[in-house]
Amino acid sequence: MRNYSNLKVSPKEAFDLYLEKYPNTIVKEFELESKTNLYKIKGRNQDKEYKVYIDPETGVIAKVVEQLSKGLYTEINRENTDKIQDLVNKTFEDAGTNSQLVEWSLDIDDGMLELSVEVKLENNDKVKYKYNLASGQLLKRKWLRLISSQLVKLRIEFSKILALLSY
Repeated sequence: MRNYSNLKVSPKEAFDLYLEKYPNTIVKEFELESKTNLYKIKGRNQDKEYKVYIDPETGVIAKVVEQLSKGLYTEINRENTDKIQDLVNKTFEDAGTNSQLVEWSLDIDDGMLELSVEVKLENNDKVKYKYNLASGQLLKRKWLRLISSQLVKLRIEFSKILALLSY
């Protein structure tokens, strides 16, 4: 997990790097991935689809995946990247100053640009925020609690109760 404020390559700069490499394409998806700690930009033209992974600290294109195109998409354009930072900051205002960015992604859902921002809170819970990118309106806030650790605690407590009952 990276400290978002320390990234040296902004979303707009990453978008520009993608367009330098693939100038005659449209962007379908744009995200900062947690598992790779890279920007991932998916785009297409009439013939091919592209996935480009860019290091947010160096601006180096780490990986490119090309495949034949499967269908038509609505476009994510460069201007859409302007609002990403503001909505990530809005998320931190709501989640608290000690929260950490896990990842964000910009997608098109039913013709609407949606920005999803996932943060990790001080208590290690995760919260996913979903915004309408055009209006900045919060569409959804979903708590992603660490259920497995809670289940382990419940099993331990249940075992203790069973042990007491067997005496």
